[in-house]
Parts: sequence; structure tokens; C-alpha cells
Amino acid sequence: MEFFRVALADDHPIYRNGLKTALQSFPEIDICGEAETCQETISLVQKEKPDILLLDVRLYDENSLPQVPKLKEVSPELKIISLTAYGDLQIVMTAVCFGIDGFLLKENGIQEIITCIRNVGNGKCFLDPLVTGVVFGQIKKQVDGIKTIEKPEDGDLSPREREIYLLMKSGLSNKQISEQLFISANTVHNHVVNVYRKLGLTRRRQVTGTPDN
Repeated sequence: MEFFRVALADDHPIYRNGLKTALQSFPEIDICGEAETCQETISLVQKEKPDILLLDVRLYDENSLPQVPKLKEVSPELKIISLTAYGDLQIVMTAVCFGIDGFLLKENGIQEIITCIRNVGNGKCFLDPLVTGVVFGQIKKQVDGIKTIEKPEDGDLSPREREIYLLMKSGLSNKQISEQLFISANTVHNHVVNVYRKLGLTRRRQVTGTPDN
């Protein structure tokens, strides 16, 4: 049997304690520490070097996802599973972009969590079946967008402008794009203006087929 040292980072004590109790009933799981904030999580990983970190997307002090690269820098062998109540597309895609190894919704039972831990602990990626369909839909939209944007008449967009174009095409507003890419709304606006100019567009619905935001 393979053993996994697991750390928990969640700012809801009742959920965290319940999860800890449930996980400890499995002989292959050793809970090596708990944290409630991003700073506590970084310190915990530095000290304990867990195999797997179950990380809530939102902790007391801030959004935890931007800390994922730093956590992996502190402990290169660390595997991180986002265990969250939020399953919308923006959070899933952001988590994947920051380098998480598994994504699981809190509504799952302990057996699903153990399955995720075993998969991630053995070097596999794991995506909650409840959000897989949403992610595949987004990938298809982006592939369709890439096919379209590669046409010569689509203009000479920069890599960032192409990225924003695809997010616009998937239906995200400027505010949502700003939150997903962690750039200011003003920066997004400037890129959108450049996309319009280079592609000869005047309205958002020419990209999305929906009314302007």
C-alpha cells in the first residue's frame, strides 16, 4: 500500500475538521498539518513537505490560486488538489493555468476525495467529473476560435490580444477577463480596443454573437 502525507488548507474549521476525521480513517493517509490562510499554508508546506495539499480556492486572507506556483517552488514534489465549493468555468480554468494537479468539488463524498488523492499521488491529473463537460465545452470554443483567428483576414494580433480575443469569443466580459488573467480592467479595455482595430470590428457582438457588454 502506498502512503500519502496530506496537508489541509481551508478556512472553514467545521469542514476541515470533518474532512480530517474522514481521511484519517484510511490507513494510507497521514494528515501532517492544517492551515487557514495563504501565509500559514506556505509555512506549513515549507516545514512539513507534504506529498499532497488539499487547497481551498478561497482562504481567509486571499484567493489561494496565485500562490500555487510559489507553493511548488517551496516544495517541487508537492501535488496540489483544489478542493472547493466553486465549480464555475472561470475558477476551473484559472486553477489549471496556475498549475494545480487535481480539481474537486466539496460536494463530493470521501470516496471521491480518496480516489482523487490516489490518482494525483501517483502522478496523474484529476478533474471532477461534474465540471469535465464544462471544460471540454470551453476547449472546443477555444479551438474553434484558434481556427478562426488564424485566417489572414483576422489581422496581426499579439499573443495577449489573441488570448483576450478567445476569452471574448467564449462570452466573458471585460471584468471576467480581468479577473481570470489577473490584469486591470483598464488593461483589458486597451487590448480589446486593439483587437477591434486590427480585426476591423466595432461591436462586441461581432465576436460573440451576443449584445455588447
